[in-house]
Amino acid sequence: MFLPLFIARRMGGSSKGSSQRVMGRIAKVSVAISVAVMLVSVAIVEGFRNEISRNITAVEADIQLHGIDTVDSKQVVPITISELTLSRLSAVNGVQRVYPIITSEVVLQGDSALVGAHIKGVDSRFSWDFFRDKLVEGLIPTYSDSVGSREVLLSQTMARQVGAQVGSVVNLIFVEQQGSPERVRVAGLYSTGMAEVDGLVLLAHRQTIARMLGLGPQMADGYQLQLRRGASLEQVMASIEELSWQESLIMESTQDRFPAIFGWLKMLDSNAYLVLIIMLVVAGINMVSSVLIIVLENTQTIGLLMSQGIRMGQLRWIFVFRCMPITLWGILWGVLLGLGFCFLQHSVGLIALDSEAYMVSQVPIYIDYPLVALIAVASFVLITLLSLLPAMIIARLSPDKTLRFK
Repeated sequence: MFLPLFIARRMGGSSKGSSQRVMGRIAKVSVAISVAVMLVSVAIVEGFRNEISRNITAVEADIQLHGIDTVDSKQVVPITISELTLSRLSAVNGVQRVYPIITSEVVLQGDSALVGAHIKGVDSRFSWDFFRDKLVEGLIPTYSDSVGSREVLLSQTMARQVGAQVGSVVNLIFVEQQGSPERVRVAGLYSTGMAEVDGLVLLAHRQTIARMLGLGPQMADGYQLQLRRGASLEQVMASIEELSWQESLIMESTQDRFPAIFGWLKMLDSNAYLVLIIMLVVAGINMVSSVLIIVLENTQTIGLLMSQGIRMGQLRWIFVFRCMPITLWGILWGVLLGLGFCFLQHSVGLIALDSEAYMVSQVPIYIDYPLVALIAVASFVLITLLSLLPAMIIARLSPDKTLRFK
């Protein structure tokens, strides 16, 4: 057996009831708490990023192409939907879905109140998967490209504000139009937990909205593109820029349109890194303290080993091996504690949030298992390296003094 490992095991077996055993427990608890806090912090940051990004891109897509005026590039104008453009965009690597949209600002009039809303007209190309998951009452409307529909999908928040429910008829007053209100029927109610979406977005049939705005059925404001999971936004946008168009289009990403939200998510990343550093330092300091206690309590043993001619490298490895089980058990309990809390929060929602302030109704959790493994391995390596610092004190000890140490 490797001599330093053998001696480290003997030291561990003879430490019952001693202060080094108490310090070992303290170090083990410190490592466990530090690892658990690191895992929970990363899971929360990843949860915010995934949940908010998913909600925004599901409603507003990853990329949007608008028709623009050739004279005034800031003026958005309707375009004629081109099947050639749709097919070329769909062929871009990384693009999952392309669909035309038409939007307008409206006033929603119900039985009890008036509220402002942003109406988004979609057709059969639109994916309802996200809103089907968020549906709380009623049905998802079915839209055909050949038959108009006056069914709309309304948020539960807006329905409550105007006093509407599933099956109710409400009026749409278009801000840009001078005509009489248009009557539509509420097919279903959704709730995303994001106040920015629930308090504003209303989905309707694109062709019907185009007619209400005095446009032809083949007219739209532009196209929205949803990307495949893992696709690079920058690469897709670069590929789209290389295409040539018959119409004048301007391209925007969701990050360009909502810079404050994505800037806030980046700020969360920096906070998570700070927490990781602080927790590693705390665990390392406690491990260093534990090694110092072990060194002090085994001073005479160290002197005896030095007098027998043991090499300094072997002596340092003894204390490294003595601390490894403490670190490993601490990391194991930390991983179990951190993952346990994450599973509990994800399934039960222990910590609720104000959706108007945080854009989600509860603390979101996303567990990235490769990242969990990376944190565990990195913690073990760094804490073990820190435990070498007090072991260097051994090199300054002389055998005669250590044998007389009490």
